[in-house]
Amino acid sequence: MRFRLGLIAIGLVTGVLGVYSSMVDPSRRDARRVVEHSVSSGVFDTIGYCESSRTLLLTFRGGYCYELYDVPWPCYQELLITPRKGEYFNRRIRGQYACRRVGSPDAGVAARAQAR
Repeated sequence: MRFRLGLIAIGLVTGVLGVYSSMVDPSRRDARRVVEHSVSSGVFDTIGYCESSRTLLLTFRGGYCYELYDVPWPCYQELLITPRKGEYFNRRIRGQYACRRVGSPDAGVAARAQAR
């Protein structure tokens, strides 16, 4: 219950709605769920997080999707609420966590379409 209330509060503060979707990478679908937010950013289209695996999922405006591993929950929360998401990413996230690019630039669009 506390987890859900926190997400609702984040959604209200940032003006974004959380959407439950499957993992971005279709080959890695399992019981894990991701809370994905459409964000107002010049850098990102969506920001998602899987609490059970501590995986941050980022879809950049150019369409590329990345998974970043072992990212702490507070880091994800701060990324959501900061008004300068690109700057926060460059200072606090980029190069700090293991990551991989997932699929093609259209992978994020396809994953969201499948979740509907």
